[in-house]
Amino acid sequence: MKKLNVGLVGAGFMGKAHSIGYSDMPKYFWPAPAVPVLKTICDIVPEIAADAKERFGFEKCCTDWRDIVNDPEIDVVSICTPNNVHAEIAIAALNAGKHVLCEKPMAASLEECDAVLAAAKESGKLVSSIAQNRFRTPIANLKAVLDSGLA
Repeated sequence: MKKLNVGLVGAGFMGKAHSIGYSDMPKYFWPAPAVPVLKTICDIVPEIAADAKERFGFEKCCTDWRDIVNDPEIDVVSICTPNNVHAEIAIAALNAGKHVLCEKPMAASLEECDAVLAAAKESGKLVSSIAQNRFRTPIANLKAVLDSGLA
């Protein structure tokens, strides 16, 4: 079975949630299309990075997200940082040939979103932003209004 090496940036609450999600993914989707390997977790606070490494079973930890982006072993970069750096990390990861899973919002502006999508298109890699509420009734209704041209 194919393995995907994961580098996770940001070991706060959402980083912990992503870590658990990657670990449990093969239990929910079996047979799994690929098995995530928890390779490297990053946090700017060394003690948080080290604790998350041990708690969630990552092979290593670091304090600079560039270490993950520049690691040739990493296949997927999971971004769980504060919103203002999502686009910078996503673009760098895509340019380095990594797939990207980014917490919402993908970026702080439409221009940054366009830059992330352009980097994905140029690299041929996948990028996705978390949007677990997209199928809820209020969101679906809003999308219908937007699609209709009324707003």
